[in-house]
Amino acid sequence: MEKESIQDRIRKCQLEINELKNNVKENLQATNDKTIDDYKDKAAPITDMKLKNRGKLTGHLAKIYSVSWSSDNRQVVSASQDGKLIVWNALKKLKSHVIPLQSHWVMTCAYSNSGSFVAFGGLGFLLFVYKF
Repeated sequence: MEKESIQDRIRKCQLEINELKNNVKENLQATNDKTIDDYKDKAAPITDMKLKNRGKLTGHLAKIYSVSWSSDNRQVVSASQDGKLIVWNALKKLKSHVIPLQSHWVMTCAYSNSGSFVAFGGLGFLLFVYKF
């Protein structure tokens, strides 16, 4: 019995890779029965939307990475690269809490369903939860 050469092993691996790629492609096609193009003519144009600016909340000194509304729609929380998490009174357009963060690399924030907690996390591999 002759030992298989490295070139033969490489060819076998390439064939197996191609077979796996084809299997993945077939499975994707089987589950994706529609494409965006199938829906684009049926969707209402965005220009029909009547958007109105309700105000501007200023206070962050760097890029804002995440915004989340409270469940009662009265407050908004925002997380920024300035190292601050700001809770806003959306009706009065004022800050209600400014939370200094341990990291400037906060990427997301969210309210709990009860509105009593705010969670945030980011590139620091940590998740923080604050109670109001």
